[in-house]
Amino acid sequence: MSDSTEKRSFHWGYLILGILLIITAFIAFRNPVSDILAITVVFGIMAVASGIWMIVYSNKQAGNIVIGILDIIIGIILLFNIGAGVLAIPYVFAIWFILDSVFRLVNIKYAKLIGKGYFWFSLIVNILCILAGIALLFNPIASILTISFLLGFYFVLAGIGYIVYAFNGDR
Repeated sequence: MSDSTEKRSFHWGYLILGILLIITAFIAFRNPVSDILAITVVFGIMAVASGIWMIVYSNKQAGNIVIGILDIIIGIILLFNIGAGVLAIPYVFAIWFILDSVFRLVNIKYAKLIGKGYFWFSLIVNILCILAGIALLFNPIASILTISFLLGFYFVLAGIGYIVYAFNGDR
């Protein structure tokens, strides 16, 4: 089939996840200091949901299943120990940013199937997220002060990526 007649499927789950990530970003930008507890809870919920989504739609790929399980474990820990979650969140996010972005870079060949623009967008976003993760990992005290903005930045970019994939996935 030619490119113009290929059928694309729509992914409601990715659309919903993308919208939730963007909403979370606006929460993070609204009031960074007082929203850190809310961000911890929302992240815990999002991590569990993302982990379940990764496992259900993993196509039995070991990398997706492992990332899904890690997401669920992190989410549960954050939801049941919020105080420790607030203290650990810079490290949790740093590791999450780095691992998730590295995983996406390893699978960047699939972004090319969607389109050249999406490939470049995905490449740039994932490199920026790795850099943000490294910044969080090596400077956690400064990260606590800027965590809402870094999280908001990450959530906006990830949310846009999921929304684009929802409309352009599976060619």
